[in-house]
Amino acid sequence: MNPIRDFCRILLTFITVGITLAFGTADAQQNVAQEAYLILEQKCLSCHGPNGPYTEQLVIESAAQLVESGAVVPGVPIESELFKRLFDGDEAKRMPLKQPPLSAAAIQKIGAWIQAGAP
Repeated sequence: MNPIRDFCRILLTFITVGITLAFGTADAQQNVAQEAYLILEQKCLSCHGPNGPYTEQLVIESAAQLVESGAVVPGVPIESELFKRLFDGDEAKRMPLKQPPLSAAAIQKIGAWIQAGAP
């Protein structure tokens, strides 16, 4: 596993997805949002949900709250702390903490959601 190669592959995917979403429909953006929410629900809310053990660090309540907190920068995945933490090489920082990393497809979906403006 080469983190730099993986990062470049993910970045290229975002550029492609970004172009696609720029010309996509509202339905396509809604699908991206639903897919991202399912990943967050399955992989993040047990720790970062309203009753999770890491509510002092970040609580995931809504897309708007993630944007307001600064964890997500709409349209710019690489500047979004939530996104960067998904592939951080330092296991003490990579999310989900003490769990296997998300698949490249899951990270790509989260990035596509952010690229679409985090609807």
